[in-house]
Amino acid sequence: MGWRIATVWECALRGSKKFNSETVIDSLTQWLSSDKKIFEIRGVDSCSPP
Repeated sequence: MGWRIATVWECALRGSKKFNSETVIDSLTQWLSSDKKIFEIRGVDSCSPP
């Protein structure tokens, strides 16, 4: 179906070890320009899927 999925975990955007917004935007921009189907940004703190 051509779907592509990007997941940005909240813990990657908040907390003491968060990524800065420029890093997140640059990473997403690179992914959008690629042909990869899945993209994920996880935080360093305890952030894991349920």
